[in-house]
Amino acid sequence: MVERRKFGPQGFNRIYNFSPADLQICAELLFDSLDSSQPIPWVPLRYLIGEIMYGGHISDDRDRRLCATYLESFDKDDFEGADLVPGFPSPSNCSTIAEYKEYAEHDFPDESPYLFGLHPNAEIGSLTTQTDFIFSTLLSVQPRSSGGDQGEITMEKAVQNTLTEINQTIPDPFNMPELYARVEKHEPYISICLQECERMNILMAEIKRSIQELELGLNGELTISEAMDSLMMSIYINKVPESWEKLAYSSLLPLMPWWKNLIERHKQLQGWSAELALPNSVWLPGLFNPSSFLTAVAQTAARKNAWPLDQTTLTVEVTKKQEHEIDAPPRDGAYIHGLFLEGARWDSKMNSLNESFLKELYPTLPVMYIRAIWNEKAPRSNQAFYECPVYVTKDRGPTFVSFFNLKINPNIGTASHWVKRGVAILLEA
Repeated sequence: MVERRKFGPQGFNRIYNFSPADLQICAELLFDSLDSSQPIPWVPLRYLIGEIMYGGHISDDRDRRLCATYLESFDKDDFEGADLVPGFPSPSNCSTIAEYKEYAEHDFPDESPYLFGLHPNAEIGSLTTQTDFIFSTLLSVQPRSSGGDQGEITMEKAVQNTLTEINQTIPDPFNMPELYARVEKHEPYISICLQECERMNILMAEIKRSIQELELGLNGELTISEAMDSLMMSIYINKVPESWEKLAYSSLLPLMPWWKNLIERHKQLQGWSAELALPNSVWLPGLFNPSSFLTAVAQTAARKNAWPLDQTTLTVEVTKKQEHEIDAPPRDGAYIHGLFLEGARWDSKMNSLNESFLKELYPTLPVMYIRAIWNEKAPRSNQAFYECPVYVTKDRGPTFVSFFNLKINPNIGTASHWVKRGVAILLEA
């Protein structure tokens, strides 16, 4: 539980202060149960350990599920020959504590992601994140002006070049009065489109205003304020300025890739608002609020079939098509694309989750078909599905969007296998 934290959000969504005291108390609880003549009370033990001793630290539901999954893997009356961790079977010929200690010291496998149920890609990802942090920190403390060589570019000149590039590609704002005038009936999908256009206008207006202000400051027509200096420094180190970030969406992209992503979002809204009709396939990562779109799918089905909204369930089917192969929206629900998997990959031949390829950290998912169904028609058993959490960024945690049930192959692993793998869908890789 403690060592898994080093793998970042794929290990745990949040960092918890597990301590040796937690382990000691759990060991004493287990010892008391083993020392009793009664059968081992697995259910109360799981509750005390998973919900109180360790669970008392855990505030995230997905992390709590991980803790419960670990406990369930040890819920056995007979450990003879069972693996305590992958590659480390329980000893069958030890009779004293000294023999158990010697066995653990000599036969315990080398530390690797496999010990935690993770794929080796998890370690590659965590090391890459650490490296990015180190270099971004080094960049942020670089001097603002060059030494004196005429060939070097000063901070002000570099910022001015970036501002010019952004200025040349700022799109025109959406004409909201004209859009509202064209709306005959406020259907859920139309409302989502209008909300997204409004948020895009607000963000673009702030970007344009702050850029114009900073340009005046760089030209000596205005005094450089603290806000302008902060904006200039962010642009210089290729980071999204805080004033833009507050009006935008969760993202870990550097400034220029973020800007190109924002332009793509604007293009999707242009096409959507032109006809005010649901696109053939919606680029879900391109929305400010993807959760609201999923809610709109449920609302549309509820209105159409006269169902109570709280009695609907979203179902997801991974198709075998790519976005360019979709030529029309579905009759019910919607097609979505642009999603990534972390911790696993989608095997289109098997139509299920499969182990990741080495060094392929964020494989893309094909187009997904999402629709709402009546609760009574929802599958009763989750044996063939993994309840996969969807997050906006690989930081996970507060960027949680929803759960998508993905098919699994029992020959590869049960749902608990993918829970330990830390498998999640990301809207941004």
